[in-house]
Amino acid sequence: MSASIEKLRELNPYVKIECLEEDISTLKLDEFLKPFKCVIITELDNRETLIRINSICRQNSVQFIFTNVYGLFGFSFTDFGESFETLDTDGEEYRDMFISSISNDLEACVEVLDQHAHNLEVLFFIKLRDLSFIIF
Repeated sequence: MSASIEKLRELNPYVKIECLEEDISTLKLDEFLKPFKCVIITELDNRETLIRINSICRQNSVQFIFTNVYGLFGFSFTDFGESFETLDTDGEEYRDMFISSISNDLEACVEVLDQHAHNLEVLFFIKLRDLSFIIF
């Protein structure tokens, strides 16, 4: 067992982690992959096998992650199924800010106090709480 697998297990002892170190071509993939919630593949360059594993995972609602590193460069591919939705576009933590006004004339316009940049973009969702209204 590699030291990196042990370190990975230490991150969350409630998550069962298995490392397959045998030749993947010797497995009955349909049966082998079904019990998992997430399958992570590294160091596999056989495109047909990767597509087959991803297809089996998708058919069985198993999340699929493939990642590899080539020298200084690397990449990741994820497939969490058709019903997976993420609203986090940039990974930044949400910030609280005070809104001075909201208008909906020709387009929605949100102004914040002290003219600080709010970094909101089109189609962003905002959550309003602790509202106080002043009606003019």
